[in-house]
Amino acid sequence: MIQLNGDTEEGQKIIFVVYWVGICFVSSLFLVHLYFWLFNKTENDRDDDQSPFVCSCLKVITYGWLISVSTTITMTFSLLFMSIAVSGLYQASAKYELNCGFGNWGPALFYCLHKMSMYQCLTVRLQASFNGSAYAYNKWIVRGLHVLIVLFGIITATLVASTHRVEVLGRTRNGAYRCSLRFPIWCISLIVLLDLLVNVVLLCMFAKPVTVIAKQQHAYALENNLELKVRTGDPPTPLPLVPQPSTENSYDLESLARKELRENSVLYKLLVRVTVITCVMVITTVITFIVYSCLLWSAAMTIDLTVNCCCLLLMFGRYQSLYYLLCRSCDNALSHAGTCFVTGSCPITSKSDQKKEVI
Repeated sequence: MIQLNGDTEEGQKIIFVVYWVGICFVSSLFLVHLYFWLFNKTENDRDDDQSPFVCSCLKVITYGWLISVSTTITMTFSLLFMSIAVSGLYQASAKYELNCGFGNWGPALFYCLHKMSMYQCLTVRLQASFNGSAYAYNKWIVRGLHVLIVLFGIITATLVASTHRVEVLGRTRNGAYRCSLRFPIWCISLIVLLDLLVNVVLLCMFAKPVTVIAKQQHAYALENNLELKVRTGDPPTPLPLVPQPSTENSYDLESLARKELRENSVLYKLLVRVTVITCVMVITTVITFIVYSCLLWSAAMTIDLTVNCCCLLLMFGRYQSLYYLLCRSCDNALSHAGTCFVTGSCPITSKSDQKKEVI
Protein backbone atom coordinates (compact mmCIF):
# COMPACT_ATOMS: atom_id res chain seq x y z
CA MET A 1 0.00 0.00 0.00
CA ILE A 2 1.25 3.46 -0.93
CA GLN A 3 1.55 5.67 2.16
CA LEU A 4 0.24 9.18 1.47
CA ASN A 5 2.44 10.80 4.11
CA GLY A 6 5.76 11.16 2.33
CA ASP A 7 7.31 8.03 3.83
CA THR A 8 7.93 6.57 0.37
CA GLU A 9 8.85 8.09 -2.96
CA GLU A 10 5.58 6.85 -4.50
CA GLY A 11 3.62 8.48 -1.70
CA GLN A 12 5.61 11.69 -2.08
CA LYS A 13 4.65 11.95 -5.75
CA ILE A 14 0.94 11.59 -4.99
CA ILE A 15 0.85 13.82 -1.93
CA PHE A 16 2.87 16.45 -3.78
CA VAL A 17 0.04 16.72 -6.33
CA VAL A 18 -2.61 16.73 -3.57
CA TYR A 19 -0.90 19.60 -1.77
CA TRP A 20 -0.54 21.71 -4.88
CA VAL A 21 -4.13 21.08 -5.96
CA GLY A 22 -5.23 22.14 -2.47
CA ILE A 23 -3.05 25.26 -2.57
CA CYS A 24 -4.40 26.29 -5.98
CA PHE A 25 -8.02 25.63 -5.00
CA VAL A 26 -7.88 27.44 -1.66
CA SER A 27 -5.96 30.32 -3.26
CA SER A 28 -8.76 30.65 -5.82
CA LEU A 29 -11.35 30.72 -3.03
CA PHE A 30 -9.21 33.27 -1.19
CA LEU A 31 -9.08 35.60 -4.19
CA VAL A 32 -12.81 35.23 -4.87
CA HIS A 33 -13.55 36.05 -1.23
CA LEU A 34 -11.32 39.14 -1.32
CA TYR A 35 -12.91 40.33 -4.57
CA PHE A 36 -16.48 40.17 -3.28
CA TRP A 37 -15.51 41.58 0.11
CA LEU A 38 -13.49 44.54 -1.13
CA PHE A 39 -14.86 45.35 -4.58
CA ASN A 40 -18.28 43.83 -5.12
CA LYS A 41 -20.40 43.94 -2.00
CA THR A 42 -23.85 42.44 -2.66
CA GLU A 43 -27.32 43.03 -1.24
CA ASN A 44 -26.95 39.95 0.97
CA ASP A 45 -24.22 41.68 2.99
CA ARG A 46 -26.34 44.64 4.15
CA ASP A 47 -27.70 42.79 7.17
CA ASP A 48 -24.16 42.58 8.58
CA ASP A 49 -23.55 46.36 8.53
CA GLN A 50 -24.34 46.78 12.22
CA SER A 51 -21.53 47.12 14.72
CA PRO A 52 -21.11 45.05 17.90
CA PHE A 53 -19.27 47.92 19.60
CA VAL A 54 -20.78 50.80 21.55
CA CYS A 55 -17.75 53.09 21.32
CA SER A 56 -18.17 55.58 18.49
CA CYS A 57 -14.58 55.17 17.33
CA LEU A 58 -15.20 51.43 16.77
CA LYS A 59 -18.55 51.81 15.01
CA VAL A 60 -16.83 51.40 11.66
CA ILE A 61 -16.06 47.79 12.59
CA THR A 62 -19.20 45.89 11.57
CA TYR A 63 -20.24 42.28 11.85
CA GLY A 64 -19.70 41.88 8.12
CA TRP A 65 -16.16 43.21 8.41
CA LEU A 66 -15.38 40.86 11.32
CA ILE A 67 -16.81 37.87 9.46
CA SER A 68 -14.81 38.69 6.32
CA VAL A 69 -11.59 39.24 8.27
CA SER A 70 -11.94 36.00 10.25
CA THR A 71 -12.71 34.12 7.02
CA THR A 72 -9.58 35.62 5.44
CA ILE A 73 -7.46 34.61 8.45
CA THR A 74 -8.89 31.09 8.36
CA MET A 75 -7.95 30.67 4.70
CA THR A 76 -4.51 32.16 5.36
CA PHE A 77 -3.78 29.54 8.03
CA SER A 78 -4.87 26.77 5.67
CA LEU A 79 -2.55 28.11 2.96
CA LEU A 80 0.30 28.31 5.48
CA PHE A 81 -0.35 24.71 6.46
CA MET A 82 -0.13 23.46 2.90
CA SER A 83 2.76 25.75 1.89
CA ILE A 84 5.03 24.69 4.76
CA ALA A 85 4.06 21.05 4.32
CA VAL A 86 4.80 21.07 0.61
CA SER A 87 8.09 22.94 1.13
CA GLY A 88 9.32 20.19 3.43
CA LEU A 89 8.00 17.55 1.07
CA TYR A 90 9.66 19.20 -1.91
CA GLN A 91 12.95 18.95 -0.02
CA ALA A 92 14.32 22.18 -1.40
CA SER A 93 16.71 22.17 1.54
CA ALA A 94 18.61 19.31 3.14
CA LYS A 95 18.40 20.94 6.58
CA TYR A 96 17.02 18.79 9.35
CA GLU A 97 15.07 21.80 10.74
CA LEU A 98 13.01 22.05 7.56
CA ASN A 99 12.50 18.37 6.88
CA CYS A 100 12.02 17.10 10.42
CA GLY A 101 11.72 20.22 12.59
CA PHE A 102 9.19 23.01 12.27
CA GLY A 103 8.56 22.08 8.67
CA ASN A 104 7.27 18.75 9.92
CA TRP A 105 5.11 19.70 12.93
CA GLY A 106 4.49 23.36 12.03
CA PRO A 107 1.64 22.52 9.63
CA ALA A 108 -0.18 20.73 12.46
CA LEU A 109 0.09 23.92 14.50
CA PHE A 110 -1.41 25.98 11.68
CA TYR A 111 -4.17 23.39 11.38
CA CYS A 112 -5.19 24.12 14.99
CA LEU A 113 -5.06 27.87 14.39
CA HIS A 114 -7.18 27.39 11.27
CA LYS A 115 -9.82 25.64 13.38
CA MET A 116 -9.75 28.34 16.04
CA SER A 117 -10.19 31.21 13.57
CA MET A 118 -12.97 29.31 11.79
CA TYR A 119 -14.93 28.93 15.04
CA GLN A 120 -14.39 32.60 15.84
CA CYS A 121 -15.93 33.38 12.47
CA LEU A 122 -18.93 31.16 13.20
CA THR A 123 -19.37 32.79 16.62
CA VAL A 124 -19.47 36.25 15.05
CA ARG A 125 -22.06 34.92 12.59
CA LEU A 126 -24.11 33.64 15.52
CA GLN A 127 -23.95 37.04 17.18
CA ALA A 128 -24.84 38.89 13.97
CA SER A 129 -27.82 36.66 13.15
CA PHE A 130 -29.80 37.70 16.23
CA ASN A 131 -28.33 41.13 16.89
CA GLY A 132 -30.97 43.62 18.00
CA SER A 133 -33.71 41.00 18.33
CA ALA A 134 -35.41 39.52 21.39
CA TYR A 135 -33.47 36.31 20.77
CA ALA A 136 -30.00 37.87 20.92
CA TYR A 137 -27.70 36.21 23.43
CA ASN A 138 -26.30 38.14 26.36
CA LYS A 139 -23.02 39.82 25.44
CA TRP A 140 -21.22 38.04 28.29
CA ILE A 141 -22.31 34.65 26.93
CA VAL A 142 -20.89 35.56 23.51
CA ARG A 143 -17.68 36.87 25.05
CA GLY A 144 -17.35 33.70 27.10
CA LEU A 145 -17.79 31.68 23.92
CA HIS A 146 -15.01 33.64 22.24
CA VAL A 147 -12.76 32.99 25.24
CA LEU A 148 -13.54 29.25 25.16
CA ILE A 149 -12.65 29.09 21.47
CA VAL A 150 -9.34 30.83 22.15
CA LEU A 151 -8.70 28.27 24.90
CA PHE A 152 -9.55 25.55 22.38
CA GLY A 153 -6.87 26.91 20.05
CA ILE A 154 -4.31 27.19 22.84
CA ILE A 155 -5.00 23.68 24.14
CA THR A 156 -4.87 22.00 20.73
CA ALA A 157 -1.75 23.94 19.68
CA THR A 158 -0.04 23.03 22.95
CA LEU A 159 -0.94 19.37 22.51
CA VAL A 160 0.42 19.37 18.97
CA ALA A 161 3.68 21.09 19.98
CA SER A 162 4.30 18.99 23.10
CA THR A 163 3.14 15.47 22.20
CA HIS A 164 4.38 15.06 18.62
CA ARG A 165 7.11 12.52 17.91
CA VAL A 166 9.36 12.73 14.88
CA GLU A 167 10.83 9.58 13.39
CA VAL A 168 13.70 9.83 10.90
CA LEU A 169 13.03 7.30 8.14
CA GLY A 170 16.13 7.92 6.06
CA ARG A 171 17.63 10.33 3.59
CA THR A 172 16.98 10.99 -0.06
CA ARG A 173 19.46 11.20 -2.90
CA ASN A 174 20.03 14.94 -2.41
CA GLY A 175 20.72 14.41 1.30
CA ALA A 176 17.36 15.64 2.62
CA TYR A 177 15.81 13.87 5.60
CA ARG A 178 12.63 11.82 5.34
CA CYS A 179 10.68 12.02 8.59
CA SER A 180 7.36 10.83 9.94
CA LEU A 181 5.21 12.78 12.41
CA ARG A 182 3.22 10.79 14.98
CA PHE A 183 0.85 11.71 17.79
CA PRO A 184 -0.53 9.63 20.68
CA ILE A 185 -4.01 8.24 20.16
CA TRP A 186 -5.30 10.06 23.24
CA CYS A 187 -4.07 13.37 21.82
CA ILE A 188 -5.87 12.90 18.51
CA SER A 189 -9.01 11.68 20.29
CA LEU A 190 -9.01 14.70 22.60
CA ILE A 191 -8.66 17.13 19.69
CA VAL A 192 -11.53 15.44 17.83
CA LEU A 193 -13.76 15.56 20.92
CA LEU A 194 -13.00 19.23 21.51
CA ASP A 195 -13.65 19.99 17.85
CA LEU A 196 -16.96 18.11 17.98
CA LEU A 197 -17.94 19.85 21.22
CA VAL A 198 -17.37 23.33 19.78
CA ASN A 199 -19.38 22.49 16.66
CA VAL A 200 -22.30 21.10 18.67
CA VAL A 201 -22.36 24.10 21.04
CA LEU A 202 -22.36 26.62 18.17
CA LEU A 203 -25.02 24.71 16.24
CA CYS A 204 -27.30 24.35 19.30
CA MET A 205 -26.94 28.03 20.18
CA PHE A 206 -27.95 28.96 16.65
CA ALA A 207 -30.75 26.39 16.37
CA LYS A 208 -32.48 27.17 19.68
CA PRO A 209 -33.86 30.66 18.86
CA VAL A 210 -34.47 29.79 15.20
CA THR A 211 -36.55 26.77 16.25
CA VAL A 212 -38.67 28.96 18.52
CA ILE A 213 -39.23 31.45 15.69
CA ALA A 214 -40.04 28.63 13.25
CA LYS A 215 -42.66 27.22 15.64
CA GLN A 216 -44.28 30.64 15.89
CA GLN A 217 -44.31 31.01 12.11
CA HIS A 218 -45.84 27.56 11.80
CA ALA A 219 -48.62 28.49 14.24
CA TYR A 220 -49.30 31.71 12.29
CA ALA A 221 -49.45 29.74 9.05
CA LEU A 222 -52.00 27.34 10.50
CA GLU A 223 -54.13 30.26 11.69
CA ASN A 224 -53.93 32.03 8.33
CA ASN A 225 -54.88 28.89 6.43
CA LEU A 226 -57.89 28.40 8.69
CA GLU A 227 -58.99 32.03 8.21
CA LEU A 228 -58.60 31.66 4.45
CA LYS A 229 -60.95 28.68 4.45
CA VAL A 230 -63.52 30.69 6.39
CA ARG A 231 -63.30 33.68 4.01
CA THR A 232 -63.69 31.49 0.93
CA GLY A 233 -66.82 29.92 2.32
CA ASP A 234 -65.39 26.48 3.07
CA PRO A 235 -66.30 25.02 6.44
CA PRO A 236 -63.38 25.32 8.83
CA THR A 237 -61.55 22.12 9.42
CA PRO A 238 -60.78 21.59 13.12
CA LEU A 239 -57.12 21.09 13.86
CA PRO A 240 -56.61 17.42 14.72
CA LEU A 241 -55.00 16.53 18.00
CA VAL A 242 -53.51 13.49 16.33
CA PRO A 243 -51.90 14.07 12.90
CA GLN A 244 -54.11 12.77 10.12
CA PRO A 245 -52.74 11.33 6.87
CA SER A 246 -53.04 13.45 3.74
CA THR A 247 -55.29 12.34 0.92
CA GLU A 248 -54.51 12.34 -2.79
CA ASN A 249 -57.11 15.03 -3.48
CA SER A 250 -56.33 17.71 -0.90
CA TYR A 251 -53.86 18.97 1.60
CA ASP A 252 -54.54 19.20 5.26
CA LEU A 253 -53.64 22.34 7.16
CA GLU A 254 -50.53 20.80 8.64
CA SER A 255 -49.12 19.97 5.21
CA LEU A 256 -49.75 23.49 3.94
CA ALA A 257 -48.16 25.02 7.01
CA ARG A 258 -45.08 22.82 6.76
CA LYS A 259 -44.70 23.68 3.11
CA GLU A 260 -44.99 27.40 3.83
CA LEU A 261 -42.38 27.06 6.56
CA ARG A 262 -39.92 25.37 4.20
CA GLU A 263 -40.51 27.79 1.33
CA ASN A 264 -41.09 31.16 2.99
CA SER A 265 -39.16 31.19 6.27
CA VAL A 266 -35.77 32.79 5.66
CA LEU A 267 -34.54 31.89 9.14
CA TYR A 268 -35.59 28.27 8.75
CA LYS A 269 -33.75 28.01 5.43
CA LEU A 270 -30.70 29.53 7.10
CA LEU A 271 -30.93 27.02 9.95
CA VAL A 272 -31.06 24.12 7.49
CA ARG A 273 -28.12 25.51 5.53
CA VAL A 274 -25.98 26.04 8.62
CA THR A 275 -26.84 22.56 9.91
CA VAL A 276 -25.92 20.87 6.63
CA ILE A 277 -22.64 22.78 6.35
CA THR A 278 -21.75 22.11 9.99
CA CYS A 279 -22.41 18.39 9.58
CA VAL A 280 -20.18 18.32 6.50
CA MET A 281 -17.33 19.98 8.42
CA VAL A 282 -17.71 17.68 11.43
CA ILE A 283 -17.89 14.50 9.35
CA THR A 284 -14.88 15.55 7.27
CA THR A 285 -12.81 16.31 10.38
CA VAL A 286 -13.72 13.01 12.05
CA ILE A 287 -12.87 11.02 8.91
CA THR A 288 -9.61 12.97 8.56
CA PHE A 289 -8.40 12.10 12.05
CA ILE A 290 -9.50 8.48 11.72
CA VAL A 291 -7.55 8.14 8.48
CA TYR A 292 -4.53 9.89 9.96
CA SER A 293 -4.61 7.78 13.13
CA CYS A 294 -4.86 4.49 11.25
CA LEU A 295 -2.81 5.15 8.11
CA LEU A 296 -0.81 8.32 8.90
CA TRP A 297 -2.03 9.84 5.63
CA SER A 298 -1.28 13.55 6.08
CA ALA A 299 -2.93 14.21 2.70
CA ALA A 300 -6.29 13.92 4.49
CA MET A 301 -5.51 17.15 6.38
CA THR A 302 -5.31 19.05 3.10
CA ILE A 303 -8.71 17.74 2.05
CA ASP A 304 -10.21 18.70 5.41
CA LEU A 305 -8.83 22.25 5.18
CA THR A 306 -10.13 22.64 1.64
CA VAL A 307 -13.61 21.45 2.64
CA ASN A 308 -13.62 23.83 5.63
CA CYS A 309 -12.76 26.81 3.43
CA CYS A 310 -15.51 25.87 0.97
CA CYS A 311 -18.04 25.52 3.79
CA LEU A 312 -17.14 28.93 5.22
CA LEU A 313 -17.79 30.58 1.87
CA LEU A 314 -21.07 28.70 1.38
CA MET A 315 -22.37 30.33 4.58
CA PHE A 316 -22.25 33.72 2.86
CA GLY A 317 -25.58 34.71 1.34
CA ARG A 318 -23.97 35.56 -1.99
CA TYR A 319 -23.08 31.89 -2.51
CA GLN A 320 -26.55 30.56 -1.70
CA SER A 321 -27.19 29.42 -5.28
CA LEU A 322 -23.90 27.50 -5.27
CA TYR A 323 -24.87 25.88 -1.97
CA TYR A 324 -28.15 24.62 -3.42
CA LEU A 325 -26.31 23.36 -6.48
CA LEU A 326 -23.92 21.29 -4.34
CA CYS A 327 -26.11 20.32 -1.39
CA ARG A 328 -29.71 20.38 -2.65
CA SER A 329 -30.42 16.74 -1.80
CA CYS A 330 -29.11 17.03 1.77
CA ASP A 331 -30.89 20.35 2.20
CA ASN A 332 -34.24 18.95 1.03
CA ALA A 333 -33.95 15.88 3.25
CA LEU A 334 -33.03 17.89 6.34
CA SER A 335 -35.64 20.54 5.57
CA HIS A 336 -38.45 17.96 5.45
CA ALA A 337 -37.18 16.22 8.59
CA GLY A 338 -36.82 19.55 10.37
CA THR A 339 -40.42 20.56 9.75
CA CYS A 340 -41.52 17.36 11.45
CA PHE A 341 -39.45 18.33 14.49
CA VAL A 342 -40.64 21.94 14.52
CA THR A 343 -44.33 21.10 14.08
CA GLY A 344 -44.22 18.07 16.34
CA SER A 345 -45.99 15.92 13.76
CA CYS A 346 -45.01 14.13 10.61
CA PRO A 347 -48.00 12.40 8.99
CA ILE A 348 -47.50 9.76 6.36
CA THR A 349 -48.25 11.30 3.00
CA SER A 350 -49.15 9.65 -0.24
CA LYS A 351 -46.89 9.70 -3.26
CA SER A 352 -48.93 12.42 -4.96
CA ASP A 353 -48.66 14.63 -1.86
CA GLN A 354 -44.94 14.05 -1.67
CA LYS A 355 -44.57 15.17 -5.27
CA LYS A 356 -46.62 18.31 -4.55
CA GLU A 357 -44.52 19.17 -1.51
CA VAL A 358 -41.19 18.98 -3.34
CA ILE A 359 -39.58 22.40 -3.36
